[in-house]
Amino acid sequence: MKNLKNEYPKKLGELQGVKLNGWRIVKGGLIEKKHGMGSFLPALVKLNGHKSHEPFFCADCSLFPEVLKKLPKTRNEIKELPLLVSPDSKQAISLEYLSISNPDWGERPVMTVLSKEDIAKLENSAFRWA
Repeated sequence: MKNLKNEYPKKLGELQGVKLNGWRIVKGGLIEKKHGMGSFLPALVKLNGHKSHEPFFCADCSLFPEVLKKLPKTRNEIKELPLLVSPDSKQAISLEYLSISNPDWGERPVMTVLSKEDIAKLENSAFRWA
């Protein structure tokens, strides 16, 4: 079994057979636009050095009010999820994706985790809805 050091996988399937030393389970989540259309419309962020906006997690649900201040106003809901978070708290996987009944689980992304400091540093324009 190989160890995962300071490299981040892009997809959940890349973690198969890897020792996750230092990773931990926390109650975190994400913010979704509430729209009644049956599709997933998460809040997105564009981080420095990234080419596009991407979904993100917060490993601390108390941070969501700060994120919501930076997003355009709309109906939304906070979805709390159990997360498997990297040792440096920068990447996470939703444990909801780990299901044998979900055939594409290995293609699910490993997502960025925003800290209180990250949110404070980012301009409002870095956040948008999908």
